[in-house]
Amino acid sequence: DLDEDNWKTYAAKIVQKSSLTKSRAKQKLMSEIKIHKSMKHENVVDFISYFEDSENVYIILELC
Repeated sequence: DLDEDNWKTYAAKIVQKSSLTKSRAKQKLMSEIKIHKSMKHENVVDFISYFEDSENVYIILELC
């Protein structure tokens, strides 16, 4: 059984892979993910995770 009292709500940044046609754009996105992942500060939104499918890259963030 799922315990809805323990569910959390997150924000998601969704980037369409079709917008990453230039290799520089994909490099910038991967760099953004790497930098954000390494940051821990009370004034910076927490990075939770990221994943991708055939169409999009999904970046999961703390909801503010």
